[in-house]
Amino acid sequence: MLDSEDERIRTYLERIGHDKWSHAYASLNRYSVMMSNNAESLNAVNATAREFPICKLIEFIIARMQKWFYERRQTSTSNTFRLSTHFESELVLLQAMAAVMTVKPSCAFEFEVFDKKSRSYVVNLKERTCTCREFELDGFLCGHSVAAIRSRPGLSCYDYISEFYTAHRWAQTYCGIIHPIGSPEGWMVPSHVSQ
Repeated sequence: MLDSEDERIRTYLERIGHDKWSHAYASLNRYSVMMSNNAESLNAVNATAREFPICKLIEFIIARMQKWFYERRQTSTSNTFRLSTHFESELVLLQAMAAVMTVKPSCAFEFEVFDKKSRSYVVNLKERTCTCREFELDGFLCGHSVAAIRSRPGLSCYDYISEFYTAHRWAQTYCGIIHPIGSPEGWMVPSHVSQ
């Protein structure tokens, strides 16, 4: 398919390596919530403010960040789940996917999991890996690992999820307060700075 578009595409992708463009081969957490696209996100939000003089632009950005942090702090501290609301919902979806999978245990921690298309995946709960590679790359479960965990009474999905997805960590992200600047007349400027 790539060759039909432009034969140079395949050569280029092979030259740079799978780890640069494929989540499954990435050696680092470059995707999902571990990816930071701050410049693109802020550019979209600040589109009109970019035309402001620099001081007004900075005031706009500070006000926007204050608002975001306040709203997210309120949302995260009122969360009653063990995970952030987004990832709690994600876990529910994965559990629904896992419910139709077949699990064949190899030992207490290794399983062969078949999806509804009969494709086979190997899950190792001890190593927190799956041959789909989502489990180890994201630090969050994949459907196959959920199926393996559900097949073992006494195991909890929450015990296999990175702490970065927990409600506690989510709340900690927004615990800092961005204080208002106020007008220059009210600033307390140290004497060594004002001179």
